[in-house]
Amino acid sequence: MATTAPDIEFEDFSLVKDGLYVGAGSRDNYDKVGMIFPGTRFVTWMAPFLVLVVGSLPPKPWPLHAGGAPLYITTDPWSRGPYMGRLGQGGEILNEESAKGATISEDRLRRAANILASDLKIKVAAIDWYGCFWGITVPEGTPLRSLPCRLMDLMCRYKFTTSTSLLDSGIPFDEATSEDEERRDTAIYPQNI
Repeated sequence: MATTAPDIEFEDFSLVKDGLYVGAGSRDNYDKVGMIFPGTRFVTWMAPFLVLVVGSLPPKPWPLHAGGAPLYITTDPWSRGPYMGRLGQGGEILNEESAKGATISEDRLRRAANILASDLKIKVAAIDWYGCFWGITVPEGTPLRSLPCRLMDLMCRYKFTTSTSLLDSGIPFDEATSEDEERRDTAIYPQNI
């Protein structure tokens, strides 16, 4: 069962052009974006995120993207998007197998987690996919130079935690068979949470 709503597309504009995040472009377009959820107080663009500040969070499920851009919904009027973390300073891994796009299969997400945890022996607490980058949580003190800067042709951004809960590196996975597979949750967290 999908845990996200369908992505939102606009008939007369897109926030992404030729693979680049360009924003809404006009006040009228930003007004249309602001009508996605009732009670939207503020719309801002913090590339790559479209940020909607709402009075109260709408009922789930929420879309992952609007107009082709990752969507971030908050009730905090001072928020300008999520903290994306620090860039890894290690090498590039599996760039020939791109994870860019509007959806990702659970199998491909598990494959990325297994590459980090099993193949590279990196302790991973959580991994999130945002369509244009990976958000990876690792234990505090992990050197950035030991962490890949790119995985499956997406930049890797790291957050640090003092939690001792780590991903199970034995998570089974299969190669994704279709990019058209039903989109699933875009994060994997430790089994015991």
